[in-house]
Amino acid sequence: MTNTIIECRNQDALQLEPDLQPGEWTTNIQEKVTLEEGDSIICRNAFIDSRASSSQKIIIQKDQECNLNIVRYLRNYRGAINTYVAGPPATVNVSESTSQIVPYNATENVYVAQNDNLDYIQCARTTVPNSSYKYLGEVIYRGHDIFYPSGGVNLCARYFNESGAVVNTLVNLPRTFNGLGPFKAPCAITYDASKTGAAAPSSNGGQAIRMFFVSGFDPIVPSIQDGPIDGIGIIAPGVPNTNGRTSIDSLLGSGNAIPTDNFIVIESPVKFTIPTANYEPNELCDVVNRQLDAVTPGTIGASNLSGDNQFLSQVGGGQNMASNQFVRITDGTVQNPYGFQVNNTAGFTQFVGTNQVVLSYDDATQKFFWEFLHFPIYDSTNGPSVALLSVLSNFTDGSSPQTAFIANKNSGVMFTKMSSNNADDPTFDSGFFNEILGFDTAITKSDGTPNPNCILAQITHKGASSVFGNYLVNGIPGGIPVFDRVPKDGLETTGEFIGLDAGVDKTSGHDSSYKPLTLNPDNQTAPQFATSDKTIQIEAVDSILASSQKIDFGYFLVEVKAQFQNDFRMPDDRNSSVVAIVNRFYELNSFTSSDQSDSIVYTHKGAPVMLSSFKCRILDSEKNLSANIGNDNTVFLEVVKAIKKPGNK
Repeated sequence: MTNTIIECRNQDALQLEPDLQPGEWTTNIQEKVTLEEGDSIICRNAFIDSRASSSQKIIIQKDQECNLNIVRYLRNYRGAINTYVAGPPATVNVSESTSQIVPYNATENVYVAQNDNLDYIQCARTTVPNSSYKYLGEVIYRGHDIFYPSGGVNLCARYFNESGAVVNTLVNLPRTFNGLGPFKAPCAITYDASKTGAAAPSSNGGQAIRMFFVSGFDPIVPSIQDGPIDGIGIIAPGVPNTNGRTSIDSLLGSGNAIPTDNFIVIESPVKFTIPTANYEPNELCDVVNRQLDAVTPGTIGASNLSGDNQFLSQVGGGQNMASNQFVRITDGTVQNPYGFQVNNTAGFTQFVGTNQVVLSYDDATQKFFWEFLHFPIYDSTNGPSVALLSVLSNFTDGSSPQTAFIANKNSGVMFTKMSSNNADDPTFDSGFFNEILGFDTAITKSDGTPNPNCILAQITHKGASSVFGNYLVNGIPGGIPVFDRVPKDGLETTGEFIGLDAGVDKTSGHDSSYKPLTLNPDNQTAPQFATSDKTIQIEAVDSILASSQKIDFGYFLVEVKAQFQNDFRMPDDRNSSVVAIVNRFYELNSFTSSDQSDSIVYTHKGAPVMLSSFKCRILDSEKNLSANIGNDNTVFLEVVKAIKKPGNK
């Protein structure tokens, strides 16, 4: 009689199904085991991957290649000095020598230089060759099983761009864990919709824009042999498969028609790597921050003091004139948004973006958060501050009442896309930003409706509105960027905290501390400052550390569903699949381990059965799948053959 050991290993199942949740898997054995009368099954050993919960470390098992797309914006709080000329009707002279900003179409009386403390997105002003161009800001995809993930794959879009060249653009479909959708994948594509039929790009099947699998990443190359997939194929994450879980809506005719004159948002890619290691949370922040803040030696110049770092650029004073275009951030309800350039006269050069990118970790909540994605306003002591300003409520006269506001940043950046992949597999989104850092990056919820907690800024490009007709910028017809919602601090952006103490005068001795700050008329050239040592941060929705989840229980339950049943009873229920009760505090090198003394022994009665498939789950004391374990779990089952009595044949 020979006893049989069956190894049920979580990692082996992940090779076949990489989307499995940690602690839940199925093991199939090629050689079936016969269970006869009197044979017993025990859980000889169980090893539960509790390394993260035991050490409070974040385990990166494979190098992570992380990709971000960012956009920069400028807070218009300094405005300009206007020179008013008497006489009806009042006219305004926008002086190039004194204005911080110069509006488009400044010769018209109504479009004068002004400060409004609103945020303006940095754009490039582009003229497309004709009116046949469309802007595609998102790709729609759908799941095919509500209980399984979809997306999590990179695709290639092929089309003619505004320069008349065929280009291939990478589009990432973010991974979703359940639901049918529809889901949205952000992109920023301007393509010539007239290039159809014989004029379409090669292998596009006559369509102006098509999507393919990716056969090469640097440069991006479409895998033509797999054929176009939008509107036709169903894909599984990472591989071409007609039995997969994701389908792409047809791109035929999709996108917004745009006019010839356009203000198109400047999106910049940012990449960094997280090497394989076990990290304390603050160590992981350091690894991310060092790379995001880094400036490559040799890339700094007189007109580019931030070097090759994409988070910060210079505008005004004749620097980077192609990107010195700013349009008010709007959700599309403003037909005629204000637009300007920073003055290109010498002396007005300034930064736009952020001078520090800081990912931090809060020990109290055990969550990551983006602390700085903005460029602070600095007071005379070079400390971060908020600026209190007073301006005319009417910019077209010299005598209107004053209005006041508090500015809490100079400029900043927003994320528009986040994706990651294992260094050895660029086709699959590994979920670093949402599964490891815990940020909510899903644009849509599982039912396809907009996700109000998504930290990504959603921007499309529109040249017309069904409500207003064509959009204008200072009265000039043109296409503009439109946000799904106006970004706010704490969700898509960060900024300095504004507190009650900001308005208290503390500059002239103790008597002044009982008075509010005095704001002189039109004080935008000499604002009052108040120190602000806190920020309005973007916090993760989840913590991946076990101590922030339910770990106040003393044991795990090991559940194995196969062709046998135990009798584990609870006050109001029973579970016939529990094979072991594992003390959570029996740890070996941060794995929680058990031996056969923890097993619930099963003894078979009746006709023989064949064992071939074992569905395993690691449960907490509430009988739920444990949320605080990794995916390197193993359960060893032993089939103990019954001792034959003498005389039995």
